[in-house]
Amino acid sequence: MNTSARLFTRLILLIPFLVVSLSACKPEPTTPEIAADAEGTVVSLLQPSETAAPLLSTPTLIPTTSNGAVATTENPAASGLIILAVKIGGFAQLAAYHPLNQALTQITDDEWDHADPAISPDGTKLAFCADEFGHWDIFILDLPTGEKTNLTNATTYACSPTWSPDGRWVAYEVVMDGKLNLVIRSVMDESVAPHRLTDNGGNNFDPAWSPSGREIAFVTDRNGRLELWLANLDNPQQRFNLVARSEHADYTHPVWSGDGHSLAWVRTDEFEEIEAWNLESEQTRPVTMGSGSHPVWMDEEQGVLAVVHSANSNDLVAYSTEPNLLLLPPIHQKNEVLSISWLPAKSALPLKKYLSQHSPASETRLWQPEISTQDVSSGRYEMVYLPDVTAPEPYLIDTVNESFNSMRAALRSKLGWDFLKILESASISIPAYSSSGLREDWGYTGRAITVNLDPLDSGWMAVSREDILGRTYWRVWLKCMQQDGTCGVPIQNPVWDFNARIQGSSSAYENGGLATTLPQGYWIDFTSFALGYGWERLPAGSNWQVYFPETRINRFVLRDGLSWHEAMRQRFTDTTIESYWSLP
Repeated sequence: MNTSARLFTRLILLIPFLVVSLSACKPEPTTPEIAADAEGTVVSLLQPSETAAPLLSTPTLIPTTSNGAVATTENPAASGLIILAVKIGGFAQLAAYHPLNQALTQITDDEWDHADPAISPDGTKLAFCADEFGHWDIFILDLPTGEKTNLTNATTYACSPTWSPDGRWVAYEVVMDGKLNLVIRSVMDESVAPHRLTDNGGNNFDPAWSPSGREIAFVTDRNGRLELWLANLDNPQQRFNLVARSEHADYTHPVWSGDGHSLAWVRTDEFEEIEAWNLESEQTRPVTMGSGSHPVWMDEEQGVLAVVHSANSNDLVAYSTEPNLLLLPPIHQKNEVLSISWLPAKSALPLKKYLSQHSPASETRLWQPEISTQDVSSGRYEMVYLPDVTAPEPYLIDTVNESFNSMRAALRSKLGWDFLKILESASISIPAYSSSGLREDWGYTGRAITVNLDPLDSGWMAVSREDILGRTYWRVWLKCMQQDGTCGVPIQNPVWDFNARIQGSSSAYENGGLATTLPQGYWIDFTSFALGYGWERLPAGSNWQVYFPETRINRFVLRDGLSWHEAMRQRFTDTTIESYWSLP
């Protein structure tokens, strides 16, 4: 069985049919009825709890045509293009890709980061966000002319653009007063003032404009957990309606089907699942399509494309609307995929012409090894000193020390402070008086680091829990020194509070803590940053809930594809290894 088939089998086995309940809208806004299942999940269009000013007086907000797409083949996955924000050469670049007919081809090749690509309904314009000028702003690339203009000039952070169906407006998220909120802006007329759609104490982000043009789905943490809401653009008095919430899960990444009949999203409890709900049918529960994140509907609404995350890599997969069927098997991506969008086949010509006029760039490594200590006869390497690093043994093996030094310098430049100057450990020597039966610790290989956890206690580090294939992993966030939007992004994942387990809650104690609200400020995703240099995170131990060191939130390894025993042979003889561990 090949790798794709094995992953496909595991994905299907992992698809639990979790259920949520629906209820119809109630006419009385003061006493909405909510249908909830035993877990407290709600999927219901409720009357709003707040009012809003009229949106816009101009009639051009109303879409002139629908944004439905026509598939060119029976399988919609065989047509169209995938637009990705993907890590290439140290920066997040935009690229076009299709597993059947389009090799990964860069759209951008700049020395800054890009995110959240969104193609206009007619396919002629590409909206995205980038930190080209220091702060994250929304840009629009006109594909026929190649001209790029900035839609926003934010002094904080603006990202996640979504087009109105007539292509005249863009909604996006922006930091205002320390919180994420939604704004609508004209693409056609700069004189029209932007309209602030949300005004709430919580964060409101990740907007998705409906094909009807009259609703925008979005994510909010106004009630603690991440919920899905709809903003009704026609009703200022009853603007906001709840779509999905749960006491035990978070809802993110809403996306509309091209005909506007269905809404898909990601439900994250123990792991990420894609659910879809047909708003036009008598369907009483959303359908679980499969594991994954960042869903996008493809041509003819026959399926959803998504990113499936593993511990240190990712795959693209396409689920059919038919239960348990795949339109595309899992396709491994060597680069980290940060976000995706789908370009229907009928609108792909402008982008294809643009790509034909721009030569794809070649990817460059972030670091190059400089080997100077290899013993040719044995294949072993010496340990190399890490300058100006505080650790019990500040050494790494000669094959990885350049990666660490390059990563440290680049992170210090971005972050504004030297996170990797102090390590809990780097290499580990075999204890002088130890006997056989030592634990297979990657520290013995000279290919692992254990980062300092003091920033976690002082509020300069945060971690998000991610459960993948039955194992718990952690995403580490580092707070930028400059909190003015010129470094990092707002965190949009719930972070984990380990201290909650000692504060009297039995459930928090059993779970090793609790997910808590989004922290304010700007942060760098260290887990993603380190992966760009080859440093992978490790899973938590089975007893991490009761023994904190087994969380392994601060442990990173540069494997280079080696098993632990293969890595050990680069440092020790087989005789030494056999003295303390058994050889495979």
